[in-house]
Amino acid sequence: MKKVFSILISLFSILSTDAQIDTSYYMPKYPTGQDGLIRDIEAFTPISQEDKDTLIHHTIELTLLILETGKIQDAYAKGNVSKALLDRVENAAMRLHDFIPARSQGGNVQSSFSTSISYNRYFPTSYYVRDTSQLRQSNLAWSMDIGGYVGGFGGNISEVYGTNGGAFFGLGMLVDRNLFNLDFGMGGATKQGEFILPPQVMRESNNVHFYYGFSYSRLLTLRNGNSLRLKLGIGGYSINAGFIAESEVFRFSGLDLYSELAYAFNFSSYLTNSYYSIRKVKHYCTPFIQCHSWRGDEQSEGVLYNVGIRYSFESYAMQPKWK
Repeated sequence: MKKVFSILISLFSILSTDAQIDTSYYMPKYPTGQDGLIRDIEAFTPISQEDKDTLIHHTIELTLLILETGKIQDAYAKGNVSKALLDRVENAAMRLHDFIPARSQGGNVQSSFSTSISYNRYFPTSYYVRDTSQLRQSNLAWSMDIGGYVGGFGGNISEVYGTNGGAFFGLGMLVDRNLFNLDFGMGGATKQGEFILPPQVMRESNNVHFYYGFSYSRLLTLRNGNSLRLKLGIGGYSINAGFIAESEVFRFSGLDLYSELAYAFNFSSYLTNSYYSIRKVKHYCTPFIQCHSWRGDEQSEGVLYNVGIRYSFESYAMQPKWK
């Protein structure tokens, strides 16, 4: 009977031990604390007074890859300072003492550790710490496009205008793989004819044209981080045709229905740290083909078609993986 009771007590002890396993996540820590980390980086670099003066208005962002053992496997420094200083900070980081490793589910895990180094005239150092190993990219981002295009005209407007070229700007919101954008384009065209203007027009204007609208794009993400983008949009167009008075322009205008096929090459992707947040930033080089169907004043009706290339920027918030 005593033997059975002893076995039951042992089983209860084992179950109690298992139930007490800590499932929390703990960030990696430097053995001498955050102040010690900054001191060691400054000592191992070393950072001269000239470097400190440079860092009064700039910040070095340092990211470390910490192994399960606490050893530093890799270091990456970035900032608007000289490459020589960034290289020295990275080399100094590789000489730091081992960290107390991050822990998750009761065991040591590999993690990343981010800190920023800056100096000012009133305080010797300022720093903040972010751990990015438990973050994921949000499904929501804002985007911006800027670029240029060249093309031609078809339909009635080709009797007046020929080759055209201009600039494109877009600003929008990306939700999962759906991009909602405000588009604006402005260009000029070679003359190969004249508009028939009403008698109140005093003189002809320049040959600048505008188009603007709201568009929806579907992104087909590829394995290499690039994406194929299909766009449909609706908006308006306007052509400066002449001056009714010195400060009043006569314009041809109408409805613009447009479509686009683009391929976005992802040439850069990284995390940015600020005191308030961490964001994922992606940069693209995006060649595109557009076709605009203009419907309005008879002389300006027709098709505007062009090819171009633009720079595209996307900024994602980072969220905890458990949300």
